[in-house]
Amino acid sequence: MGPNLLLFQATPSAPLESPWLLLVSIAMFAMSFFLLHQAVGFQQWVTGKDESAPNPRAGVSLAWAISLVMIVGSVAYWFVRHPPNPEEPNLFLWIITNRPSELAAGPLLGTMVPSMMSIFKFATAGLIMRGNAQELPPLARSPAAALAAALVSLISLAGSIATLVMFFVWIRSP
Repeated sequence: MGPNLLLFQATPSAPLESPWLLLVSIAMFAMSFFLLHQAVGFQQWVTGKDESAPNPRAGVSLAWAISLVMIVGSVAYWFVRHPPNPEEPNLFLWIITNRPSELAAGPLLGTMVPSMMSIFKFATAGLIMRGNAQELPPLARSPAAALAAALVSLISLAGSIATLVMFFVWIRSP
């Protein structure tokens, strides 16, 4: 073993030890909000003519706020855990050498609320469509489409939870 390899092994933080984890968490975050906005649109479509229907946009701002708090909290915790080195002027080098995949916890936690809301909104829209089925022509609005979308949201939520569990197991290992 050369001296560089020994130095690399002795360093507690390695550059980009798992860059895919951060990328996957960002993709899951984006997907959860895509599904939430699709659920809102679907619920608006289903309840468009019903003025007494609940507001489909209810909770979207709350989901954004909670998710952003999760991300900001994750980044703040990461800065506390890996304080910047004043002797290192290169910000990019400092970021990639201080376990940037630890930042994945914020977006993964931030996917929980929009995923749960989209499941609720799709299921609600499906139940409303099912209740209105006798008034509508056959196959005009299929409750199965809403339930399939709720299933996709549930899979997204399960993927976020599984990735979080894997992340916390990984972060505990030396």
